[in-house]
Amino acid sequence: MSKETGGGDSGDGPQLQIWDTASRRQSLGRLPVGDEEWEVHIVVETVAPDLARGRIVFERAGRQLATAPVIVEESEEAVVSRAESMPRSMVRQLLVSVRD
Repeated sequence: MSKETGGGDSGDGPQLQIWDTASRRQSLGRLPVGDEEWEVHIVVETVAPDLARGRIVFERAGRQLATAPVIVEESEEAVVSRAESMPRSMVRQLLVSVRD
């Protein structure tokens, strides 16, 4: 979706492009940590035609923890692919970083 701002004719004034920032969520599986098991998801948001970012979300027993955007790629598919290839140790470290 785009929105123009500025003067009357399409050639007048500055233009502002507003991108659809709807996020997509995909499961990455389960992560056992000690006696706990967390559901792990990647939430991907397209922020420009050639830029997407992803945050990792951990869920367990109604509790949800999320990282800041930790993966930035040129497409949603590339973000998901990068998340799927992350080593388990790195995903575990991300969980540790967002826990209380």
